[in-house]
Amino acid sequence: MTPAEKLAEKVKKYFSDKMKKAGLIIREQKKQTDPASQLGANVSIVDSANGVTITGVYWKAPTNDDTIPSTQAQINKCVQKLVEAIRNNHECREKDDSKIFQNRWADSATYYTVPEMKAVAQEVMTTMIDVHRNGWTKSIYDKEQRDLLQKTMLFTFKERFDCLVELLMCSKTTCQDLMKGERHYSIIGNPYALTNRTKSNKASNETKEVRIADGAEVESLRRAANGEESLPKAKGKKRAREEDENDVQARLVVAAKPPNKRARKNVQ
Repeated sequence: MTPAEKLAEKVKKYFSDKMKKAGLIIREQKKQTDPASQLGANVSIVDSANGVTITGVYWKAPTNDDTIPSTQAQINKCVQKLVEAIRNNHECREKDDSKIFQNRWADSATYYTVPEMKAVAQEVMTTMIDVHRNGWTKSIYDKEQRDLLQKTMLFTFKERFDCLVELLMCSKTTCQDLMKGERHYSIIGNPYALTNRTKSNKASNETKEVRIADGAEVESLRRAANGEESLPKAKGKKRAREEDENDVQARLVVAAKPPNKRARKNVQ
């Protein structure tokens, strides 16, 4: 194992241990009899004539965390790091020769402007600082997702921030979601888990592509050995879909036509 691999394993174990400890806290929390207490120590559920509201602090990050930016200069530095991560287009999970990647993330791309990226980064920083100073207050109603985010309750601000920078560096899909105004809290909530998910997704997709390629090659060799003609190249999905639709329309037209009437023979 190389020094880099050893370091990666050490980091993985470090965050895994923190999330396991948080998992134990969540397990004890769920043993509470009060539904509100099951969600968090400072959560209230109010059911009134005006509707149901669930509010409060679901969990708090470590106290006395001196890694939280305390000056505007420190915040600006973090914002700049996030912008650099968003703009990064090297060694990303996505294929860099795809049209959407080139359109949004190539060096010459203008789809997103730098001011827009800075604004998004500032929004992220505002939420992260609030979480680490005041606790998590955003209501998440899916319990699996809620637990996944709470598992980072023992992360310091810097640990969450570093995980987020790594995620944005490697996943342009995540960057695009932020730019769209989507998944804001999910991305901030557990960037460590999302980074691991993007790694496994990439490995799975690469394995699938290899299997498809190997299967096509084996089939080609089999046909050649048997003296059979090669399979025609697959048409694009859009073209195939258009042909399917045209075929359906043609059959509907035929079905709608009245049957041809036979000429009546004159009875002598």
